[in-house]
Amino acid sequence: MTAPDMLVQTLLQLGLALAIGLLVGVERHWRERDAAPGTRTAGLRTFGLTGLLGAIAALVAQSPALGGGVAGAIILGVTMGGYASALIVFKLQEAVEDETNSVTTVVAAMVVFGLGAMAVLGDRTITAASGVAVTALLASRDMLHGLLRRLTWLELRSMIIILVMSFVVLPLIPRTPLGPFGGVDLAAVWTLAILMAAISYVGYVALKLLGPRKGLLLAGALGGLASSTAVTVSFARRAAQNEAPPLALVAGAMAASAVAVLRIGGLAVVLAPALLHNLAMSLLASAAVFALSAFVCSRSIAGQGPYDPETVRNPFELRVILRLTLLIALAGFLVKAGITVFGPASTVPLSALGGLVDADAVVLSVARLSNTEVGVQVMASAVCAAIAADVVAKSTYAAVVGGRPFGAIFGLTAIIAVAAGGTSFWLVVGLDRLVFPD
Repeated sequence: MTAPDMLVQTLLQLGLALAIGLLVGVERHWRERDAAPGTRTAGLRTFGLTGLLGAIAALVAQSPALGGGVAGAIILGVTMGGYASALIVFKLQEAVEDETNSVTTVVAAMVVFGLGAMAVLGDRTITAASGVAVTALLASRDMLHGLLRRLTWLELRSMIIILVMSFVVLPLIPRTPLGPFGGVDLAAVWTLAILMAAISYVGYVALKLLGPRKGLLLAGALGGLASSTAVTVSFARRAAQNEAPPLALVAGAMAASAVAVLRIGGLAVVLAPALLHNLAMSLLASAAVFALSAFVCSRSIAGQGPYDPETVRNPFELRVILRLTLLIALAGFLVKAGITVFGPASTVPLSALGGLVDADAVVLSVARLSNTEVGVQVMASAVCAAIAADVVAKSTYAAVVGGRPFGAIFGLTAIIAVAAGGTSFWLVVGLDRLVFPD
């Protein structure tokens, strides 16, 4: 690297360190903007200088004269320790005068020092993003404190359970499928359990914050991006426990199904563009039925009487989620065994059977088949069969778990959606045969 390039790089590093310090300093200074001059331990200028100090210490630490390594690390550590000690002395005096016990400013200054060093020693993009994240965290104090005041023990426990399931248990589960006929993918099964718990929790939060109409409709649509089955089961359970108006819950479940139909069909078309012609009308018709029904149900909630947020008692029940996940895993294993035994000749019926368990997996498998192996119309029929079976499965869950009227409304809508999609598919196929006869 030439000398001018090194100079430009150094200036960019110092500029980033200064910018991060000033950004955090603006938040800290604004929070104490009414304090008299000279009474703040650290404000805008101090934090800006702190970022520069970290960058300068890092530049000195990696100086060729020191040879880097241990000597450089010692210099950087001593500089940070000396700065933190001086800051603590002044902050302690301020705390005594103001009778406060907050250590946030000291920790924030040490973080800014570290980010200033990272601007020199690390990736500038990560450093800049970290500086913005620190500022956002500091600025959200009032919101976070208010959230914690409203947070119940059940909500906190449920959040901890989801985090443990995701970041403690999941990494320990083997990624290789176990057993014959392709085995059971334990990691995928556990991921489904996490999805079901997370979607249930999101629905719970949305319901409490936004009310039954907007909250559940939004939660359902977002949940459909991950697992419409999980949304349906979660909302059906809440309907059975009278935690929200049934129409609001079934509207959210149908919004999830509308999104899921488009997501699964879109996935198939991306993997096999030749399927677009046969699938487009069918998918749009089914999704439109679910979306229209969700809209009508959400608009009809006003006639169901007052809504009491206190009826929402628990974000999710782990035993129920685990039991359903095990049943789905068993059904998935049986489907894989059937495909292995009967072969690709039974693509459509096996796709329908597989759709009862996991429509995504079936669609992925079908879309990767060769056109010459089964033909485009057979592939399209298999995708439609999988989606229709997925809708039938969700209708069963809705009836068994949600009871009436949740199961009846969802089931009737599902029948219309499947009929609309099937009719559109066969109209397209029939028209093709008339225009392009064999």
